[in-house]
Amino acid sequence: MRCDRNRALPACYVSSGAHAGELLGVRLEDVDRSAGRLWMITKGTGQRGS
Repeated sequence: MRCDRNRALPACYVSSGAHAGELLGVRLEDVDRSAGRLWMITKGTGQRGS
């Protein structure tokens, strides 16, 4: 992986502790780059969480 973006995405996924199914549901509007937050629908409750 040669570019920072390509290294950052897997690092974000691993460090989030999220399940694969939760990460598959992430949309562009679920990413807040300025705050460094990633919102996703949780597997257990079905609610949006960070």
